[in-house]
Amino acid sequence: MGSKSQKYHLRREEIIDQAARIFQEKGYKSATLKDVADRLEITAPAVYYHFNSKQEILYEIFQRTMKLGLDSMNRIAENSMNPKDKLRMVIEEYSALVANNLDFFTVFFQDKYELSEDHTELITAREREFIRVLRNIYAQGVKTNDFVDLDPVLVVNGILGMCSWLYKWFKPEKKYSVQEVSRQFTQMILSGLEKK
Repeated sequence: MGSKSQKYHLRREEIIDQAARIFQEKGYKSATLKDVADRLEITAPAVYYHFNSKQEILYEIFQRTMKLGLDSMNRIAENSMNPKDKLRMVIEEYSALVANNLDFFTVFFQDKYELSEDHTELITAREREFIRVLRNIYAQGVKTNDFVDLDPVLVVNGILGMCSWLYKWFKPEKKYSVQEVSRQFTQMILSGLEKK
């Protein structure tokens, strides 16, 4: 049997998970904490015991989403493999992260304007770090002559745009698997960047 603090933490995680699903389904503005409570079959005061506001839950969703992306990106960047393999891994892992966490990434991409000013600044700083790490991987590949020398802003935004847009159209139960999508994205991007 877990300790009281473990139970508290687990309940917080359950609330965040369900809130992400409900915010994705209804939109942040239309969703209520009562919706979250009903989904979890608990009372609204039980939700407020763990979180002060809907805004706090939204920020936690953004925090978790950024942590998923940054942890993956930093692990790949710190690996000793060559830049081409690093970029392949970034595309594969980031595509899979978005596709396997559609609720979190949908909220992330659609509801950033709902964050408080302070929270927006914190999340934007983490986004810049994510972009910086990817830009460095691309720059390494240019330096090692693996990639053609293009505008890094366009390259990074192109890669992130392609992978991020999965939240709009990807349906796990439909024609394409996560693996097939990431494989084809990798092929498209690398075939355009690799030096011939």
